Amino acid sequence: MIMPEIHDQHCPLCHKPAKYEDAERGNRKHFLCDNCTEFQISDGAERRLAHSISQWSAQLSERARQAPEDHVLVITLSSAPKQKDVANPTLDHEYVPRSKVPR
Repeated sequence: MIMPEIHDQHCPLCHKPAKYEDAERGNRKHFLCDNCTEFQISDGAERRLAHSISQWSAQLSERARQAPEDHVLVITLSSAPKQKDVANPTLDHEYVPRSKVPR
């Protein structure tokens, strides 16, 4: 069995040192952070978060810490179609059972 490669990077939610491994054929990162615990984020969501208000990061960090047992917070770009004159959230996040989280 091939062990996944572990990378060092500052957490995109709390900006503290963290570790991640690639997931979903390199389209996501699965983070382990001493502060935020564990979460997975798509590349697009990570880029969007880097250019957004810091309040989103803090809220997502809190959500990651509150994940139910055996679940992982997964953060992705919103898949909702843009509606005229309606502000749509740019990020989706949901708790996914650990057994169903893409690796």
